Amino acid sequence: MRTLSVAAWLLVLTACSDGGGGSGGGGGADEPPPEGRCYENPLGCEGGTTCAFDDEDGQEMSCLPAGAAGKGDTCRNVAGAPECGEKLVCLQLTGQANGSCTPYCSGDAPCGSGQVCAKVQTEGGHTFYACVDE
Repeated sequence: MRTLSVAAWLLVLTACSDGGGGSGGGGGADEPPPEGRCYENPLGCEGGTTCAFDDEDGQEMSCLPAGAAGKGDTCRNVAGAPECGEKLVCLQLTGQANGSCTPYCSGDAPCGSGQVCAKVQTEGGHTFYACVDE
């Protein structure tokens, strides 16, 4: 498997408590995400899975079997083989050799203490929300 050079930029830091975080553009919380487009509702992936990149170009994200890494653990974006656990994303910013597993979030699933729900955009143009330190 090839390591993806998928980078993400934090576009907007918006506290979830003020209604900022969303599902990223589609699907209600009770609806399963469209196949290959889980970034629209990454929290909608079934138990034991996480929304992650499934192609080497970093263009498509799907619900894939979750890895073993927990919140805050070091990770890398690897096509088709997420390293982070259930409902976590490997947030690997441009120029970083490694990222960190962080929870997906939305207005209904806010972040923990000391974090905010931030809009993240990938190089492929997808957006989703993830918890970042304040």
